[in-house]
Amino acid sequence: MSSFEEKEMLMLFAGSFLPIVLLRNNVSTGRGTVSDTYKQYVYIYLPGILGAVLALLSIQLPLVGRKWSLVFSATCQGLAMAMYTQVKNTAGYVGLNALEYIMQTYFNAVLYASAPELFDTTYRGSASGMLSCLGRLAGIVAPFAGEQLPRFRSASTKLTVSFHR
Repeated sequence: MSSFEEKEMLMLFAGSFLPIVLLRNNVSTGRGTVSDTYKQYVYIYLPGILGAVLALLSIQLPLVGRKWSLVFSATCQGLAMAMYTQVKNTAGYVGLNALEYIMQTYFNAVLYASAPELFDTTYRGSASGMLSCLGRLAGIVAPFAGEQLPRFRSASTKLTVSFHR
């Protein structure tokens, strides 16, 4: 077993899918200084303030409102996560992380502001607990489901090409 495969197996066992994707795409090993690490944290989390401001502004727009704000932020968040498979360097990783965090803050700001208006307290508490549990379970299952994606990538590409002919 090569060193690459050993690292990949160790990361898979640890349950971390993103480092495997970054390792496969030859992103740097992250052996920078501590100050580089903290700079990257600032670059990722500071723009999250924009998400809260964006939420404040978008829910006030008559055509956008809460529903379409949630749809837009969830879609952008999903796209940012999907684009991680294309990351080739640390700057791309930090940029996509920042975009995902902006959209996550945007989504949560709209959701937390609108939930009391939409749901009764008893239902809101139960739904929050059940969805939190579902989110945890999905977080556990996602790396194993994502592990299967590279195996089927070539087959799905061939299938897609055959449909476009």
